[in-house]
Amino acid sequence: MNYGAALYEETEICLRVKELGYKVFFNYDAHVWHLAADTGGCRVLDINRYIASLVHNRALLISRHLKWYHRPTAYIYLLRLVASYAFTYRNPGLFRLFAKTYKEGYKKGKLTPKYTHYANI
Repeated sequence: MNYGAALYEETEICLRVKELGYKVFFNYDAHVWHLAADTGGCRVLDINRYIASLVHNRALLISRHLKWYHRPTAYIYLLRLVASYAFTYRNPGLFRLFAKTYKEGYKKGKLTPKYTHYANI
């Protein structure tokens, strides 16, 4: 499964840049206008796919960037978020999906990130 939906990618890249010793600046004057289109953008109409992306990407962040003593709290918070979706959508299968995609994301977060050095291109 392809995990996307623009969930936490910008946070993860900023943390990786910071770990390399660079600074990430926030421009409070920057603005983004999202079009109110029926389709397109980062919308995911399939709740299972959305939850899979959310859990996978956050698990990757948890395993890659949090200290061991912060991980239980982050895990519980994420489980609580998935539970709210499961109850709202009356979809208990989201808990199984949580377990599967959390494991995949956490495992992937333990791998060394791949960096592209554009100066060499």
